[in-house]
Amino acid sequence: RLFDEIREQRGLCYSVYAVDHAFADVPVLQLGSGLESGKCVEAFTRMREIVGELHRDGPTEEEVARARAYAAGRRVLAFENTNAVARYAANQRIVFDEDIDPDAAIALLDAVTFDDVVEAARTVDPEQLAVACVGPHESGEFSSG
Repeated sequence: RLFDEIREQRGLCYSVYAVDHAFADVPVLQLGSGLESGKCVEAFTRMREIVGELHRDGPTEEEVARARAYAAGRRVLAFENTNAVARYAANQRIVFDEDIDPDAAIALLDAVTFDDVVEAARTVDPEQLAVACVGPHESGEFSSG
C-alpha cells in the first residue's frame, strides 16, 4: 500500500518503506520515506491514514499472501549469508530465548494465517507514534488535529 499509493499513485516520494522491529518487550512498526521536503506533511498524513486503515479494517487476503511470500523468500535468501544466519541465531537466542533452526523459522512464516495478520494489524495504534523529520518543519505540522 505504501509504495503503490505514496510513491506510484501520488508521486510524493522517491522511496518509501515499512519495517518491523521485534524486541523482547515491545514491537515497533517503522515507516520511512525519502522525499522533497515540501511533500513531507502530505506523505506523513497519508502514511498515518494507511496505518489507521490497516488497524481498523485489516489487510486484504491478497496483501497477506504477497507479504507471506515476500517474507519467506527474503528469509530463505538471508539464510544463504553466514552473517545473516549468525545475527538471526543471536537474536533468537539472546532476545527471545527461542529455537535457532532456520527451517523452523520458515515453517513458522508459512504457518501464519490471514486472521493472525488481521489481529496483529489491530494492535498497531496509529495515534501512538513518534516522528523524525529532516527539513524545515515544525512539530505542529504533524499533529492529528
